[in-house]
Amino acid sequence: MRILAFTVAFSAAASSAITYWFMRVAIRLGFLDHPNERSSHREPTPRGGGLAIALVLIAAATWSLHAGWLEPRHAYAYLGGVVAVATVGLLDDVWRLRARWKLLGHILAAAWLAGWLGGLPEVRYGDAVLVLGPAGYALASIGTIWLINLYNFMDGADGLAATQALLASSFGAVLLSGLHPGLALMAIALAGAAAGFLVWNAPPARVFLGDVGSYTIGFTFAYLGMVGESAGALPSAVWLLLLSPFIVDATLTLLDRCLGGEIWYQAHRDHAYQRCLRLGAGHGTLLWGLILITVALIWPLAWYAAQGAILKALAVALAFNGLLWLGIRYRFKRHIEQ
Repeated sequence: MRILAFTVAFSAAASSAITYWFMRVAIRLGFLDHPNERSSHREPTPRGGGLAIALVLIAAATWSLHAGWLEPRHAYAYLGGVVAVATVGLLDDVWRLRARWKLLGHILAAAWLAGWLGGLPEVRYGDAVLVLGPAGYALASIGTIWLINLYNFMDGADGLAATQALLASSFGAVLLSGLHPGLALMAIALAGAAAGFLVWNAPPARVFLGDVGSYTIGFTFAYLGMVGESAGALPSAVWLLLLSPFIVDATLTLLDRCLGGEIWYQAHRDHAYQRCLRLGAGHGTLLWGLILITVALIWPLAWYAAQGAILKALAVALAFNGLLWLGIRYRFKRHIEQ
């Protein structure tokens, strides 16, 4: 526990310091996100501050490897993939890459991760095991690509993505402690890095996560889920539950746009959290809503799932978030009609 306490404190301090340095550099070089019709901010704001989170996590994985906390193949799987997605994200934050090049980077990172870890040959739910075999490689790769992108989609409100990362990874670290020290350390490093970043990203945000940060966080959660599953430490379904507020919003919004005949990859403001902002909820209100739902419902369900009741807990979490999404969508539709 002492090493985890040191890790979270060091990660938070390092992340906050690096973010502050990056803010000054970004302002001087003009790496700013200027408001447009889809923005929820009004002033030009530095983007790409999530580089601090990427650097902290790379350092944590390297340290864990040399200390023997992570198996070499687990460390190499993470380091190769996270460097790839962080690099693609940073280049996009600075120069705005074409979508095809970003997707190529995501595919290569996902394939690298699945290759080193052996995909997801089986998935546990309670006492039962679903054997996937070779299909587990495809599922792992597609899941990783989707987590990378959905986290990017959900990064559109001050502090929202970093707060979700802090809430999910901190409780995941609690569940992993005593089961897999290396994964617990990586999870708590993410929690600390997110907390340090939030010093500057909490409403009103003085710096944005950027693609480098959102891609890194999404990839990290995919890694934690895959290694936890393959190592028999924490089922990947528990991580899906912890991330269910983001997963449900991003997935249902994508399906809704596709069914409506809209271009799914085109920038928009149709996510539930964006509709809440457009209905008049402040960024701070949005954060406190996420915190309340997570602490009161998601954390207890995650603990319940970790004890073996995975399907029941996951069903409740998905149903709740799905009904919440539908309620916000209905309320927004009525608001527009009025």
